[in-house]
Amino acid sequence: MFENIIKTLKNNKGEILELWMKNQLTDSVLPEDLISHHELRKQSEELINALVDNLNENSINDSQSPDFDHLTEFLGGISISRARQGFSPRETGSFILSLKEALLEILKTNSSNLNEVFEASLKLSRLLDNFPS
Repeated sequence: MFENIIKTLKNNKGEILELWMKNQLTDSVLPEDLISHHELRKQSEELINALVDNLNENSINDSQSPDFDHLTEFLGGISISRARQGFSPRETGSFILSLKEALLEILKTNSSNLNEVFEASLKLSRLLDNFPS
């Protein structure tokens, strides 16, 4: 059922990154003195790749899937490094949670099946909410 949604996300990783970067840079939660735009972009791109490249019909339902081992490890490293840099837990948590908006915008823009977009939105939200941050 979610093959088209997953394909859409995989085919639009660049657009997802650009939307997410725009959202993060306009978010007042991001302390500009703690991370450069270059580093933020690098981390964001790696997270998108780790998520979207490993997203499939089974893993979309399970944040503990072995398909997401690299993503979980990456998020753990981000949490540790951001804590050392002085980020608050809220700022660190909003990093992954803010990705939802970009993912959902891409789905809304690139799919004509509103029911499928709605169902995928719920699954993606649950998935992202259950990743450690």
